[in-house]
Amino acid sequence: MNRVRSGVMFAVALFPDNTPLAKRLEQLEKHFDPKPGTISTIDPVTIRDRLVIAKNTGKFGGAIKVKPPRGLCFSITTSPDRADLKVCKERFVYWSLSDLNLETGSIQWTIKTGPGDFGTPVTWKTPYTVAKVLPPEAEFFKANSTPIYFKSCEATPSDKNMSPRKVTLTKFDNTKWVIRFPEKDERITSLNLSRPGEVWGENEKIKKPIDEKAPTSSATPNEPSGTADQAKQTAAAAEHGDAHAETPAPPVEAPKEDLEPWTIDSGRAFQMTVENFISDVSMPPGRKGYCRYVFDHVPGNFERGRIECHDTGQYRYVYAFLPCMGQLAPPELYGEPHKQAPK
Repeated sequence: MNRVRSGVMFAVALFPDNTPLAKRLEQLEKHFDPKPGTISTIDPVTIRDRLVIAKNTGKFGGAIKVKPPRGLCFSITTSPDRADLKVCKERFVYWSLSDLNLETGSIQWTIKTGPGDFGTPVTWKTPYTVAKVLPPEAEFFKANSTPIYFKSCEATPSDKNMSPRKVTLTKFDNTKWVIRFPEKDERITSLNLSRPGEVWGENEKIKKPIDEKAPTSSATPNEPSGTADQAKQTAAAAEHGDAHAETPAPPVEAPKEDLEPWTIDSGRAFQMTVENFISDVSMPPGRKGYCRYVFDHVPGNFERGRIECHDTGQYRYVYAFLPCMGQLAPPELYGEPHKQAPK
């Protein structure tokens, strides 16, 4: 009897495959707790009990109760890297911080309810966010970056005492990152993109500092370096009858520096010095890097900003998503007022 019943469970889907997405979500939401589209969080008691022994914060996670209709199974894709999960009776399905969509901070599943159902995407928001970092000694290869997870993002506007706008990110061990923003946001343009001692490329790549004391050539703009001096020496030799004067060797070209590509392009971004970035409430000396930031990840959508810093002293590369950042964006920068990001 159980075998027959088991075989019937996938005989029909909860709805036809041509059902509109809005209708699918409406029918599915009553089978999940919390409902798709709402917020799913990690149990604070779980964090407290596991934090002492945790070696990987990314394994922290929450749970969503799945309640399939009687006689029907759900096939749930929780990650492209894992096999689908078959759920035929009420149970909890767990997610971890490492499952977060980096751009939205959400949990994303695909639900199939039977034959002919190619899947319905469902999401849950979370209050958590993530940064990707490279240690200072690492090669600049962003695919090798490691994640750092934060349990909260708090935006603080400037006050009457002229304290700067800032974002405070709090990790699960309660250490904090503080990111301050200048009084006036500086757009990256062709006029202010370069800074003393550095050369910027056309495809968002920056070279290491060049030597400002290096001798300059008197060659004309369209003339290779050294050609003008070489011509003068040749003419002087001919005037004194030295027809066998040696031609000076061409100048040795300096080795090319490694390029460090930016994740945030300059089209809509602002820039500031890395001194505004304080990780783990510490400020290592000798920091010479710069940061780029945008208040909206998608133009006009201020639910999630981004910041990227190079050479912070503690990290060679930092790329962080800031779900509270939009609350600090001056409306005039984008031409019209915007709604504050949800807390």
